[in-house]
This record gives sequence, C-alpha cells and structure tokens, in this order.
Amino acid sequence: MANMSKQTTRQIGDIYQVCQKNFGKYISEAEKSVPQYFQSVINYQKTFLNTWRNTVEAVFDVQRKYSQKAQINTQIPAASTNAIDKATDGLIKVGRIQEQYVNAALAVTEQNVKSFYESAEAFAELYNNIVESWFSSFKNVRN
Repeated sequence: MANMSKQTTRQIGDIYQVCQKNFGKYISEAEKSVPQYFQSVINYQKTFLNTWRNTVEAVFDVQRKYSQKAQINTQIPAASTNAIDKATDGLIKVGRIQEQYVNAALAVTEQNVKSFYESAEAFAELYNNIVESWFSSFKNVRN
C-alpha cells in the first residue's frame, strides 16, 4: 500500500502535455506506416492483375488447343471482331472515367479535410479570444 500512495502523490505532468506527447507519438507511427500500406496495396494489385492475366491466358490456350484438336472453326466475321474491339474500348473508357471520378473525389475529400482544419483553427482562435475576454473581464472586476 505504501507504494500506491507514493504514485498518487507524485506529480506526473500537465495533462495537455501528456496527451500532446502521446498523440504526437501515435501520428508519427501512423505516418511511418503510410508508405508500407500503399506499397502493400500496390503489390496486391499487381499480384491480382498478373494472376488474372495468367489465368485468362491459360484458359485461352487450353481452349485454343482443344478447338484445334477437335477441328472446330474459330474464325469469326469482321463485324464480330469490330463489335468486340468496340466493347473493349468502351470498357477501357469507362475505367478511365471511373479513375477520374475517384481522383476527383479524393481531391475534394482532401480539400474538405483542409477546410475542416482551417475551420477548427479559426474556432480555436475564437474560443481562445472568448476565454481571454472572460478572464480579463473578471480580473478587472476583482481589481
């Protein structure tokens, strides 16, 4: 029990300094993990795309060999080739548009975060001015 009483009477420090120090440690660690996180996402995406490519190419290869051995005619009319090409081009365009939307949404989100910070900073300044005004008013009344 003597040990506990020593802990409760010992001055630890200002709560704001303690919180600020620990928040700083947390943010510092989070910042260190961001590049690793993004690299992991990039690696996953590359692995996924390579696996998908290899799987589809393997399926095409098996089907091509089966068609050749079974002597199946695999020729298609030029109109079908054009339709398939146009469909593929359309999918690529949709993917690019989707990428633009995602990038725009991220840019807007980033701007909103910056605006929030600026608003929070302005609010903190206003709050500090109000507190200063209150305390100076009470101080003047006492004198």
